[in-house]
Amino acid sequence: MLALTATGLLNVGLGLLAFDIAGDRAGAVVSVALTIKILIYVCAGPWLSAFFARFPVKAVLVGSDIIRIAVGCSLPFITSEAQVYVAVAVLQMAAATFTPTFQALIPRIINNQNEYTSALSLSRIAYDLEQIFESRAGRDAVVVCVPWPGICRCGGGLRGVGDDGCRLGESGRR
Repeated sequence: MLALTATGLLNVGLGLLAFDIAGDRAGAVVSVALTIKILIYVCAGPWLSAFFARFPVKAVLVGSDIIRIAVGCSLPFITSEAQVYVAVAVLQMAAATFTPTFQALIPRIINNQNEYTSALSLSRIAYDLEQIFESRAGRDAVVVCVPWPGICRCGGGLRGVGDDGCRLGESGRR
């Protein structure tokens, strides 16, 4: 659940960062980023799962979490739209690797059919809740960051907390 929450918050952070970088073009940048997110998950996910199936499950899960942490740590250093797109792609590749690997691990751990069905259902609920909370977090971040851009550096998330020199519509870059 923690990995799902972190991925959701990273997606929100990347969306706010796109707003910070692109200003008036933020809608286009976010739509391209969301398109990349879906394409990576749908198109690359099966290939990544097949490739990483030969590696130890624990190493794949930990490795994908480390990649997601690295993307999160890179947010303050992203300065262009292209870097946002690359960060989204890398984040989604890690998530597309983690999810099926984790779901394939469930039957290895749980042998009872009823417990397996319950565990798989709870796993699916966790993924669906992540999507709901990601959307809500994005909305809440916009509600906070637009009226008080100094809090989030016009949506930049981790950077410039307390810098109220940024105004709505400015990119926050100087």
